[in-house]
Amino acid sequence: MDLVIRPLTPDLWPDFEDLFDTEGAVGRCWCMYWRIGAEYRKRPSVANRDDFHAIVDQGPPPGLLAFDGDTAVGWCQLTPRGALSRLERSKTLRTVDETPVWAISCFYIRKGYRRQGVATALIEANPDRMLWATDWPHPNKFVEQPNDADLLEQLGLWAPDEEIRRRILVDNPTKLYGF
Repeated sequence: MDLVIRPLTPDLWPDFEDLFDTEGAVGRCWCMYWRIGAEYRKRPSVANRDDFHAIVDQGPPPGLLAFDGDTAVGWCQLTPRGALSRLERSKTLRTVDETPVWAISCFYIRKGYRRQGVATALIEANPDRMLWATDWPHPNKFVEQPNDADLLEQLGLWAPDEEIRRRILVDNPTKLYGF
C-alpha cells in the first residue's frame, strides 16, 4: 500500500467526512473531546461535526489524513496544544512552561486498513512534533481503560523505527519540556 499523507484542508473535508462516516467515528466525537470535554457526548453528532468543520474551514489544518489512492484511510489530529482547551485544563497533562507545542489527541483508522501501517505513516509524516502520553486514546468513562503497557507496546508497532521512538519518548520531550 502506497499511502499519501496530507493536511486536512477545507477541500479535503468530504474525504474526512467519508472516513468518519455519518456518526463521527468513535462515539460521535468528531475530534471535539479535547476541545470541549465530555460535553460532546450531550450534543447531537451533527453539532460536533459542524463545529469541527468550522475549525477546518478557519485553518490552520487541525491534523493529517492518510490516503490510499483516493480513499482517506487514516486520521491523526495534530494541532497546537492551545487549541485543545480540555487538554489545557487537565491537571495531569498541564503545561510545564510557555513553550508552544503541538499535541496528537486522536488517531482513527478505517476498518479494513487497521494493522497495515497507517498509524505508522501518520507518525512518520512529522516525528519531530510527536510526544507520547499514556492517557491516549481520550478518556471514555463508559468503557474499560487500556493498559498503559499495552499502549506502549502499540507504540512499538506504530513506530517500529528505533530512532523515531527515541524522538517521541526522549528527544522531543527533552527539547520541548526540558526533562
